[in-house]
Amino acid sequence: MLCHVLQRRYTHFDAVVSSDLQRTLQTAQILAAPYRLQVQQHPGLRERHIGLLQGLTNKEAPSVQPEAWAALQSGDHASRIPGGGESLDELKQRLTQTLLEIAVQHQGERVLVISHGGALHATHRAARGYEAHGKAEEGVGMRAAGFGGSAREA
Repeated sequence: MLCHVLQRRYTHFDAVVSSDLQRTLQTAQILAAPYRLQVQQHPGLRERHIGLLQGLTNKEAPSVQPEAWAALQSGDHASRIPGGGESLDELKQRLTQTLLEIAVQHQGERVLVISHGGALHATHRAARGYEAHGKAEEGVGMRAAGFGGSAREA
């Protein structure tokens, strides 16, 4: 479905850049195929690192790692998650830097960037200039943006 929407809206891309994590990379390969483009992998597009919570379900995490779970749920943008996890501020900084690198590398080109839900939400909030409130919805979405342009959702 998303592939068809993308093809109807955009007749070409010059490049496709994706997170190097498996599920997102697989999605990127499917979306890149009709454009006959190879997917470039970038680790800077990965989802937020959640430290000691990595690999735990939302049901397990509160009892197995209560301190890390509390940090994740706090809403404090500077709060790092124990075990090497990123704060929301660090996530925003990493993604902003990554997108600027991609923009410089592909100046004047139309680039399809594939990432993860939380990473895309953080990027959208940073571009719009507002902080996160509440929880991000799970699932797939499409967001189009241009440097110096506007953004829209599908």
